[in-house]
Amino acid sequence: MVWAWGLNQYGQCGVSRSRSNYYNNHTIPVPTIVQGLPMHDIIQVSAGEHHSTAVTEDGELMVWGRHDSGQLGLGQALPKAVSGDLEGSPDYLQTPVVVPGIGVSFIGCGTYHNIAISREGHAYSWGFGGVYQTGLGPSGAEKVESPTRIVNTATEGVRMVFADGGGQFSVLAGIPQKHTDGTL
Repeated sequence: MVWAWGLNQYGQCGVSRSRSNYYNNHTIPVPTIVQGLPMHDIIQVSAGEHHSTAVTEDGELMVWGRHDSGQLGLGQALPKAVSGDLEGSPDYLQTPVVVPGIGVSFIGCGTYHNIAISREGHAYSWGFGGVYQTGLGPSGAEKVESPTRIVNTATEGVRMVFADGGGQFSVLAGIPQKHTDGTL
């Protein structure tokens, strides 16, 4: 089970404000079960400023919350059945959904971006990258809307095992892979 509480104005707690009358000013005052996750075996969660993520035992990446900087990794369109605020604005998800096309073993959230480690040990990033926190370099977009593999000389031959993000930076940890002759 996964619980969330606190500020929820962009659905980042994964709790519908219509579920109870105690939600006031977009806050969840007590730990409350995140909707849409009880049927999944969650092995890790991470949270940004207004979005949240979870990794299932099967390697699915689930996301919910604010999407205006691409931080959910779902591209241009949000699923209509689960998007919108009380005024019908489609800029966030209240209910977790699966990010298609990537199997992950680890996720780290920054303020408005994410870094995921695939089951194969590759790093992927998406979200706001205005100061290169997505790790995609100067040619990377300021807004990366779907998981994009980080490929450069620093990540070649390295099996990534950990990732996390801060406000305007990210960190990766990896294990250099040995060649067949035993050298790094």
